[in-house]
Amino acid sequence: MHTGIRERELTWAEFTEEVLPEARTLATDASAAGIERYLGVLAASASRVDPASIARPQFSAYPGYPDDVGFALSHRGSPFLGVQFWIEPGAFLPFHPHPGGSVCTLFLEGAARVSNFEFAEPMDALDWEKKGDVLVRRTREQLLHPGDINLVANPRDNIHGFRAGPKGARGIDITTGNRPENRHGDSLLEIAGAPRDATLGVFEAHWRDS
Repeated sequence: MHTGIRERELTWAEFTEEVLPEARTLATDASAAGIERYLGVLAASASRVDPASIARPQFSAYPGYPDDVGFALSHRGSPFLGVQFWIEPGAFLPFHPHPGGSVCTLFLEGAARVSNFEFAEPMDALDWEKKGDVLVRRTREQLLHPGDINLVANPRDNIHGFRAGPKGARGIDITTGNRPENRHGDSLLEIAGAPRDATLGVFEAHWRDS
């Protein structure tokens, strides 16, 4: 029964100590259901992390991404990496998929609108080397504030992109390569503003070089 009493907040160090033993076991299950279970455990603990406990690093540009978006590796371990991102006020972190893995995003600072899509065809059937058109399906739109969580599974919600608010946006992606055999290099997507099928939320998208 819900008592209305919130569990104490965790620091990032306490989060990793709490979640790593179970996460290492769950991350070995690369099935869609296994990835969902794994993300559920990460999200349950990450939602208790105090955003202020995660220091603001020095951000650097990443090849292929806009200059008003920066990244910094904050945690390197097994089974996940912690990669912080900073988006300048009003700027956009372009849409990109995570074909070989999953992401639990913990939002830390400012505000952002995140949109999630998934491919309208099986991910294993995609030609990841092509630069052309592909169909995607919009699955989620969420306004993020500090402490909020957004999940990228496999194949569910596997594409995401962020538009920062007027004070910018900072978050940390807890990123896991659940399916190493399906890893591909970074690829960015340009998604049409108007849907091809408004009822099903299907959009045309175009691969672009990163």
